[in-house]
Amino acid sequence: MALFLTLLETLSSDCAPFFLSQQTHFSISAQEGQRMSTVYQFLLNHYAEDIALDQLAGLVHLSFPAFCRYFKKHTRKTFTVFLNEIRINAACRTLKEDLEKSISDIAYSTGFNNIPHFNRTFKRVMGQRPNDWRKGKQG
Repeated sequence: MALFLTLLETLSSDCAPFFLSQQTHFSISAQEGQRMSTVYQFLLNHYAEDIALDQLAGLVHLSFPAFCRYFKKHTRKTFTVFLNEIRINAACRTLKEDLEKSISDIAYSTGFNNIPHFNRTFKRVMGQRPNDWRKGKQG
């Protein structure tokens, strides 16, 4: 046991601290920043609509496959996952602010086309059902 502790002490004193977060740093050019800003603004303004991915790709002058790769590289999420998170965030605001509005109305107004999909997505993102979240129950 003493030898193991000596080994750990030696290893800890031999090199400077290494943090994994330091290795994930990447720089983003001004053009890429503008491109991502355009995508984010479009999504924030149109999340409740049916969004054609090829239309969005054209907006930032990329082909469909190139846009999918670009988006995943910069957000570490697929487009669908990212869009659903924006929609769920909007649903959460409405659930808390408008207690008279039904959950189905909120689902449709935030861009979901059917209630079961909304409920599944909400639970996956928030960890609980929309009605429980509205009531403030812990999941």
